[in-house]
Amino acid sequence: MTTPEDQEQSLPPVQVVVRVRPCFDDETSCLSCGSGLVRLNGEGEELKDSIADRDCRRVRRPQEFRFSTVFGPSSNQEEVFSDLQMEQLISKVVEGYHATVFAYGQTGSGKTYTMEGYQYRAQADSPQVCIDETAPERLGVIPRALRQLFAKIEHSEESTEDRPDSFSVRISFLQIYQEKIYDLLNPAPFLQGVGTDEGLRLRWDAVRDCFFVENLFEYQCASADDALRYYHAGVQRKQMASTAMNIAS
Repeated sequence: MTTPEDQEQSLPPVQVVVRVRPCFDDETSCLSCGSGLVRLNGEGEELKDSIADRDCRRVRRPQEFRFSTVFGPSSNQEEVFSDLQMEQLISKVVEGYHATVFAYGQTGSGKTYTMEGYQYRAQADSPQVCIDETAPERLGVIPRALRQLFAKIEHSEESTEDRPDSFSVRISFLQIYQEKIYDLLNPAPFLQGVGTDEGLRLRWDAVRDCFFVENLFEYQCASADDALRYYHAGVQRKQMASTAMNIAS
């Protein structure tokens, strides 16, 4: 039986994970795509791809790649969050370690769904996020991580009542859009129109030896509900457009 201590000890410093989304309808109409472009081994660590050319008739020799974990098209949000060892990673954050989780991939590969999970509705000007209409099982890494973070903090404070730890949680949310940095938690530029704002500046802090975004809003959060309220406000201010690959990009 694997204990929480064993799981934390097995947490690698870096994980590279691949999630394969299901094929779209127009992709499954292609014979080669209909049978799947990738195959996973039984351990969920190896991915074999068969890349077809544009007419989906000629396929090159399959290539093999190995990753920390590979999630197939049938994987769900809970499975991804669990197998990414997010609970163990958040425990390390509560202990004072830095952690970063990010999604990388082309348009339509499933980044927004994996990280956010919210439903979007196509509209003439830009897609509209439907937060209240999103089922709990659809929620992605970020909403789940925020809930988990404050649950860990509460547990830590309760377990050290004689000498409680002190925690401070602040949230910021930015978007890089058309090579400009926008603060999604500052409503002023969006009330005036994004085109009228030059964006924020990325600067170097010689004292802290790191880059920072000048004048980026930060908000103190006392609970997961606080953090999610700010996060939802930022999601609703994101600059998005519908493309041929997906509704919200």
